[in-house]
Amino acid sequence: MKDKEYKYELYMSLMLLLFSITVRILIPFQVQKMSIAGKLTTKTIPMATTYLLIILSIIYVIRQVIMRKGKREESITDWVKKNKELIVKMFISILFIFVYILLLIYFNYIFATILFAICFSLYLGNRKWYLLLITCVVVPLLIYYVFHILLYVPLP
Repeated sequence: MKDKEYKYELYMSLMLLLFSITVRILIPFQVQKMSIAGKLTTKTIPMATTYLLIILSIIYVIRQVIMRKGKREESITDWVKKNKELIVKMFISILFIFVYILLLIYFNYIFATILFAICFSLYLGNRKWYLLLITCVVVPLLIYYVFHILLYVPLP
């Protein structure tokens, strides 16, 4: 595996681990605990899925580290110096997500999601208008229709 591919895979595995831990922390605040049947509650499936994601993320990170074992190790400061641009992009992406969460608090799901998706897609470099239209407008409207209209599941 090339060094660049290895680094990409390692970054993705670490980001997936960070995401799964964040979701695990947020689930108690997002899902109301209601008993469905016996010990099964509304939090059971999201929590089980999150734990599975954390376990698989740890396995993914370990796999990437083992694959790298025979190569030269670099210090953390060297890695940070080489990858400043990547780190900045990662933090800006996290900032986008926090702004999206704030938008969900003050606006409805459709407006906040379309605005977030357009801004984030443009930030990531998508300039094709038909892809922006499909991914940023049609998909959130379809999700809203399926959940809110068909399944009667309220969205924020």
